[in-house]
Amino acid sequence: MTDPIHHKKKLALVLLLITAIAGAFWLGSRYPALNEKALMGGDTSMEGLGFDVLITIANDDPLPLKIIYHTVNWMETNKRGMIFGFLLAAGLILLFTLLQDRQFNSRWLNSVLGVFIGAPLGVCVNCAAPLAQGIRKAGGKEETALSMMISSPTLNIIVLTMLFTLLPFYMAMIKIMLTAVFLLLVIPVLVSLVPSKSIAPAGEMNTAWNTWQILDISLLPGSESWRDSLKWVGINYGKSLWYILKSTLPLMLLAGLAGNILITLLPWDVLTGLIPKAGFPGVLIIFGVLALLGLI
Repeated sequence: MTDPIHHKKKLALVLLLITAIAGAFWLGSRYPALNEKALMGGDTSMEGLGFDVLITIANDDPLPLKIIYHTVNWMETNKRGMIFGFLLAAGLILLFTLLQDRQFNSRWLNSVLGVFIGAPLGVCVNCAAPLAQGIRKAGGKEETALSMMISSPTLNIIVLTMLFTLLPFYMAMIKIMLTAVFLLLVIPVLVSLVPSKSIAPAGEMNTAWNTWQILDISLLPGSESWRDSLKWVGINYGKSLWYILKSTLPLMLLAGLAGNILITLLPWDVLTGLIPKAGFPGVLIIFGVLALLGLI
């Protein structure tokens, strides 16, 4: 186990790095984009699963070409958030490695911690996936990773503002309360039901890191000059970033491709036309199928 008392310089550099990455994203990309969408409200244009149109899709384009174009537009929409997710996830790996002994024993408190990490970030759930991966692989708790991943796109300040602007007050409050119940009650309960052997303890995490040769510079107490600490952060940040990229980027691209195949075969206007005619059982079937496809 590491002790942050003996690694104050490393911890300071990691916190500075995370602050710089988050600040650049918040001020230069995410919150301006969210604010623009909030001002546009229901007039926000959407092409497939993307808001940004890099390639215009014609009605007479072949189906495979439409899928490719939708996927490219989806990548254009999410590229900034995905880059931020990768960069910040690598920093969180270093942070949680240094702070493994400073986590809570309570699943509820770990879920609260995840909310406090995720809500200010304001990233979509797709872009939050590498962050959750980074937290888990550095020894963070599952409830922290899950709460962070879900609270980030649902409880950031812009989304909350949009909720109260576009929806009646009672509907916005119901949505927030249900989200809070899921984050603070359902997630801890679900995690408690997972067999303990499927959740690797921190010690196994450290062994895994040594096996992957990611954090291969010693964390043992000793001389800790600013130069050595900067070297540790630089080398291990690069290794952590490479691990996050190779373990999450292919799956994120696959998920985007699968989603765009679905939206091409079943466009929004077709789906919204089916729902009123399907009745309650039909609606359950439609959304059940969509949920299963999402899990795949």
